[in-house]
Amino acid sequence: MDGAGFWRRLLQIELPLLLPVVAVAVLFGVVYTATDLGVVYILTGGGPANTTHVLPTLAFQRGILGADLGQGAAIAVFLLPFLIVVAVAMLRIARRAEVGGAGGTGGAR
Repeated sequence: MDGAGFWRRLLQIELPLLLPVVAVAVLFGVVYTATDLGVVYILTGGGPANTTHVLPTLAFQRGILGADLGQGAAIAVFLLPFLIVVAVAMLRIARRAEVGGAGGTGGAR
């Protein structure tokens, strides 16, 4: 680390150490954003001409307000595989960064 400049220290030391924490934070952010109904529905209600819908608000509008429970359920069920893929990908990134960064922690006695 002696003599390393700002960019080298940032890219080769600090970012690899932060990657597992950032991956978990991004995972939680994506899952929360993808499943949050309240913010979009309270602020815009789907917006002008249904332009600000996310999947939960669209499922609520079609299923509950539109009285088509089958279509609302289909939209909501579509969200599950998407979230599973995102969660698995982010956890693999976090695990790879954690395992890769653990080299050299053992020392001689």
